[in-house]
Amino acid sequence: MKIAEVHLQPDWVLSIIAEDGCVGLFDITPYLEYEAFEELRDHQEFMNVSDGGYFIEWECGADLSADRAKSIFLTASAYSKAAKHINAAVSYDPSLLLPSQIIAALALELYFKSLYFIVKKMDFKINSRHSHDFNALFKELPEDLRKKLENSFHELMTDRDMKDVHAIEAASEVKIPLDLAGNLTSWSDVFMKVRYIYDRTTAGKSMMFFPEFEQAVTNIIFGIRPELQS
Repeated sequence: MKIAEVHLQPDWVLSIIAEDGCVGLFDITPYLEYEAFEELRDHQEFMNVSDGGYFIEWECGADLSADRAKSIFLTASAYSKAAKHINAAVSYDPSLLLPSQIIAALALELYFKSLYFIVKKMDFKINSRHSHDFNALFKELPEDLRKKLENSFHELMTDRDMKDVHAIEAASEVKIPLDLAGNLTSWSDVFMKVRYIYDRTTAGKSMMFFPEFEQAVTNIIFGIRPELQS
C-alpha cells in the first residue's frame, strides 16, 4: 500500500489516503508512551509530518511504516491457522503433530517480530543478521511491555484446565514449564532445532500452550494497534 496523502486530525489522529483511494484514520496516541515517539507529545511536533510514500515520518525522526508490521502480523496469523488445521488432523495421523508444532513456533516468532517492529520501528536482528531467537527478541522489548506480556500469559494459564499437563508429566516424568520465561526458552528455537525431524540428536522439548502464548502476545499487539484485530 502506497500512501498518497496524509492529513492531520485532532487528538493525534492522522487521516491517510492510499494510492488506491482507500481512506483510513490512524490514532498514534498508543505510541506516545514509547521513547521513539515521545517528542510527538508536543502537538507542534506532531504537526510536522510528511508522507514518505510507504511510511510516514516526522521532523523529530519518528516514523511509521505503512505495511511492515501489519504484513508480519498477517503472515503470523496465516501460519497459526495452518498449524491449527494440521493439528486437527493429528488424531488420525499422529505423524503430523511435530510439523504442526514447528509451524506454530514460526507463527509465534512472527507475532513477536511484528510486536518488535511496532515498538522499535525496525526488524529484529542479532549482530546485524535476522534471527529466529524470539527469546532474545523478548529481552529487548521495553520493560513495561515484557511485564504486560508476562501478566497476560499468567492470567491465561491460571484459567486453563491443567489435566492434560498433569497427565503428560506423569507419563513422561518431565516437568513442563508453566511460566512465560520457561515457555519462551522451549519455543524460541523449535523452528531451528526441531524442524529436521530425521535428526534425533535434538533433545526433547516442551511445546505446549500455543493458544495461550498466541493470545498473550496478540493481546499486547492489539492494545497498541487495535486495527489489526479486524
